[in-house]
Amino acid sequence: QLQRIKEKCLTAFELSQKLLVDMAIDRSYYVCQSQSLNIHSKEPTFRQMTSLHFYAWENALTTGMYYLRTAPATEAVKFTVEGELDVKKSVVCTDDICIACQS
Repeated sequence: QLQRIKEKCLTAFELSQKLLVDMAIDRSYYVCQSQSLNIHSKEPTFRQMTSLHFYAWENALTTGMYYLRTAPATEAVKFTVEGELDVKKSVVCTDDICIACQS
């Protein structure tokens, strides 16, 4: 069951970007201006991007790519730090002008 869900619910980086370009080409006949097309590639290469742009251009797509989204270079490390809570100290002002809060 879990495997079926994983196959159905893909991230943007796991989807076929050529399929997204094909869908943009299909929509372009009904759009009077341009449409923004975001391409998601984990590690884009010059060859991939050139091939994608030529494919879009050959199929009369007016906007080859609006944004290129890449995967982050590193993943955030999840960790917790055990520490003591800071005890708030009360501020006592003895002068007419409080230096701590500038009032």
